[in-house]
Amino acid sequence: MNSTPFVITPELAPAFSQFAQTLVDFLKYGGGLDPVIPDGDKDFRTSWQESLQTALQEDCHKIQSLLSNNDFGKKNLLLTTEDAESMIRICASIRLKIHSIHLIDLPDEDLESGNISFNTLSVQQKRAFSIYVFLANLQELLINHLE
Repeated sequence: MNSTPFVITPELAPAFSQFAQTLVDFLKYGGGLDPVIPDGDKDFRTSWQESLQTALQEDCHKIQSLLSNNDFGKKNLLLTTEDAESMIRICASIRLKIHSIHLIDLPDEDLESGNISFNTLSVQQKRAFSIYVFLANLQELLINHLE
């Protein structure tokens, strides 16, 4: 695993500002994991779901704090490996939520390949798909950096 910090330069700041706004919206409008939890003990399932929710909230607040730094966009921002992993988890969670709410009718394989006819989507789906693709690309960039 690469332990070199991921650098967000001032030139990349607008894209990460968009990510920050997506994160704020996600938290503000009830974003959260709807994890697929195996059948079984109800208490175990509840505890597991609460644990995942807590971890995601911690990730979100950590990244939100980093991106709201006064120097963000003016100086390089260095993401540690831990920060990058948090951002990857957040992207995955938001993408799952977007898929389950706005893109549920689109086949998973088409979403992952980007093989979607954008013109056939509703305005809401176009916005959701654009955010979905942005987050997928951000995840890929961070994962490639960590490898």
